[in-house]
Amino acid sequence: MKVFWITNIPIGKIAVEMFNKPMGGLWMDAMLVQLQRTGQVEFAIATTTPTKETIHREYDGISYYLLPGGHAVYYNRPESEAMNEWRELFEKESPNVLQIWGTEYSHAVPALKVAKELGIPSVVYIQGVMGAIEKYADGIVNTTTRLRYVTLRDIYRNQLWLTQKGWFKQRARVEKRILQLSGNIVVENNWAEWMCKAINPNLGVFKIPLNINETFFSKSWNSEAVEPYSIVCNASGTAYKGLHVLLDALVLVKGHYPNVKLYVPGGSVIVKGVKQRQSKPGYWSFVTDKIIKLGLSENVVFTGYLRPEQLADRLTKANVFVLCSSVENHSSSLKEAMAIGTPSIASQVGGVCEYLENGVNGYSYRYGEYECLAGYIQMLFEDKEKCQRISMAAREKLREYSNDDINSLILSMYQTLGR
Repeated sequence: MKVFWITNIPIGKIAVEMFNKPMGGLWMDAMLVQLQRTGQVEFAIATTTPTKETIHREYDGISYYLLPGGHAVYYNRPESEAMNEWRELFEKESPNVLQIWGTEYSHAVPALKVAKELGIPSVVYIQGVMGAIEKYADGIVNTTTRLRYVTLRDIYRNQLWLTQKGWFKQRARVEKRILQLSGNIVVENNWAEWMCKAINPNLGVFKIPLNINETFFSKSWNSEAVEPYSIVCNASGTAYKGLHVLLDALVLVKGHYPNVKLYVPGGSVIVKGVKQRQSKPGYWSFVTDKIIKLGLSENVVFTGYLRPEQLADRLTKANVFVLCSSVENHSSSLKEAMAIGTPSIASQVGGVCEYLENGVNGYSYRYGEYECLAGYIQMLFEDKEKCQRISMAAREKLREYSNDDINSLILSMYQTLGR
């Protein structure tokens, strides 16, 4: 059986060898490695980039393609030309199933139209639900504040924090077209299913949990080995990831634990000087000012990009993990922390509460209620026994489905669709 993946970015060996990007940090990479090991499926993988002609590479028996049209986020290609390019690839590769990763970008639309013409069944792996993100894209920060943080960079790129909901509204239109063209989705929770079925009630639904990189199952959290009063959160470069809410909680925690440390995965969003402020997203300036105003400069550490093994090490040393987003589907970051057993706190968003049970294998709070978030952080700082109990329960929950079980479900889905 051959499956053709369409991704939003280059993944796998082509990402390593052509773009010097590490492999293994994405759930797509993890799934690719694990499915390839089964020997039951062949893969062809494509995305779009700023190239004038289609680029083809072969690595480890996988065909990789880079098509014209620009990066997926900026995709711009006449539909007739794009359809001809996709048709040529599908006729060459003869896939049994087409799988689209995500609903964000329009580069998959002409591919789905060609697949429909050629009778190739397709399925969309739901990553984020654009219609839901649209509602919470501004992080629920008031208009006056968002207006204050308008930058030249955001104006030039048409990515104003003030109008970010509009940007996601455009993505939601694309999402609607993709869901109507495909007719099948992969989700892991009821929340995503119901959000998508509100768009297309006739969708075929495959319920399959998210693959977790095996690195996170190989580590184990222990209360005796942690850095005292340390927190790791989800990467937080945009407003809907909620870092600003966590900062409000952090200043309350600091009142009791002056040496508290918050480790934020990813590059620093701290901006300095007028020139840098105008060349970076307005939200970054908002976070910078908030950190300074709240006196948290010595308490917040941006780690830079972390490979899976580095992130896993950081999570084993953390007292607490916090997911502070205003909207999420399943959150791979939270699942990675729970796989290790890091005591976790999460905002009550999306499908998170379908696997994180408050008081059983973690704690949850309503987004924006930073006072409750601060209370849970302090409670976990103070109670090692409680931390150890929810740590064990979290690891047990994440092991309900092994990666082998998940792979079997995915292979079964391919067989069902490709008959």
